[in-house]
Amino acid sequence: MIIDSLRQEHRNIEKLLLVLERELSVFDRGERPDYQVIHAFIAYFLVYPHSYHHPQEDMIFEKLRTRMAFGFSSSLCCTASSTCSCSHLGMRRSVPVVH
Repeated sequence: MIIDSLRQEHRNIEKLLLVLERELSVFDRGERPDYQVIHAFIAYFLVYPHSYHHPQEDMIFEKLRTRMAFGFSSSLCCTASSTCSCSHLGMRRSVPVVH
């Protein structure tokens, strides 16, 4: 399911950012970081989210927008709160969040 895939990608991105943070902490110690690792991170974040991940999210948001426009409630939302007004999607109703 696309939602499960996106959630896993979010967890993976969080792990990648932790690795990048550790790699960058090398600067604080006055040591030389692994520039190949940093380059790989930059290349990944320049391409993958925009080309693959965000279009999938956009598709889900559009489906949610359509459901809300026709008055259907949805159990899908994009925030970690208990409800979301989805104001960033141009919606006025609150929808329950599924974790």
